Amino acid sequence: MQQPHKENIMRKVIGVIALLGIGLVGCAPTALYDVREGSKVWTMTVDGHLIRPDTAGTFTYKTSEYEMTLTLYRTIIAFTLVNLSDKVLRLSWDESAMVLSDGRSSRVVNGGTTWGDRNAPKPPSIVPPKAKISDAFYPLATAYFSNGWNFEPLFDYPVSKETNIRISVALTVGDQPQRKDFLFTAKP
Repeated sequence: MQQPHKENIMRKVIGVIALLGIGLVGCAPTALYDVREGSKVWTMTVDGHLIRPDTAGTFTYKTSEYEMTLTLYRTIIAFTLVNLSDKVLRLSWDESAMVLSDGRSSRVVNGGTTWGDRNAPKPPSIVPPKAKISDAFYPLATAYFSNGWNFEPLFDYPVSKETNIRISVALTVGDQPQRKDFLFTAKP
């Protein structure tokens, strides 16, 4: 009699694992788009400098003060920001924006934003000297709520025409404000 009880417990455990797996897949930035494949058609330009992605599909921009690694997904732009300086670095969410492929400007929020607070002012992300943060730019113009946050795609895939997506990032290093525009361009 104990064997069937163990089988029932195992079935329940497997069922919970399967449900968790389905839930996690639903949270992924995209299910069909592989950034490594996308790296074959996308480039990034910053201050007139062309940057090609590495084999993992990430783009890296580096100055003497910080390094920013960006990954373009179908619905968001993920990033890691490393402070290389001895000064505090701030990323202002309220002064940053994304220009979508159709030319619309979109406010962006970070991964800690709730649906109810999406239009409220956001405090800046603080990066202490020699530290880093990882987050993503989530464009509100493409956001909708259906059993949680969802986003319309930033671009068609496969890419069939030249497409531009720009993220304008407001940074402050110490007391010096800077604006960096990261322009992603796809040419099929």
